[in-house]
Amino acid sequence: MILPPRPFADELVRWYRRRIHSVFPFLHWPSFESKYRSLWEQKAPPVDRQQAFEDLLFLASLNMILAQACLRNEAMPLPQRQYHAGEFYKRSLRLISAEALDTASIPVVQLLLLRALYLYFAGRADRCWLMPGAAVRVAIGLGLHLAPRRPLNQLDREMRRRVWYAGCLSLDQYGF
Repeated sequence: MILPPRPFADELVRWYRRRIHSVFPFLHWPSFESKYRSLWEQKAPPVDRQQAFEDLLFLASLNMILAQACLRNEAMPLPQRQYHAGEFYKRSLRLISAEALDTASIPVVQLLLLRALYLYFAGRADRCWLMPGAAVRVAIGLGLHLAPRRPLNQLDREMRRRVWYAGCLSLDQYGF
C-alpha cells in the first residue's frame, strides 16, 4: 500500500469534500473520515478475507478521491495535476480491477461511481459511460431502487438512498 505524504493527502481529501462530495454526496463522510484516519495508525493486517476485501475497496475508493481532487484542484500546475491524478487512478485499478468485483455491495457501487466521476472529469468519455452503467446494474442487483424488504437502521436506509439518488441517478442526469 502506497500512501502520499499525509499533509498532501489531507489537503486533497478536504478539497474533494468541499468541491465534489458537496455535489455528489453518495459517501457517508463520517465513516469515510474514520477509515481514513485509521489508515495512518499502525494496525495489524486483517485476518479474514472479507475484511481484507473491504480494506482494498476503501483504498481503491480513496485513490479515486485523491485522483479527482488532483485533477480538479487548480492550486496545482496542470502537468502536476494530471500526473498525480493518473497515478492515483492507476493505483485504484491495481487494487481492484473491474474483473475482481464479483461481489455486490454499496462500497462497490460507490467505487464505480467515483471512477465514473474521474473519467468524466479526465475527459475520457469513451470509458466514462461504462462505469455509471455498471454502478446502476450493481445497485439494481442490490435492490437500491426499491424499498428495502427488511427493516434497516437509519444509516443503512440513508446510504441506500444516497447511493441510488445522489450517485446513480444524479450521474445519469448529468449525462454520463
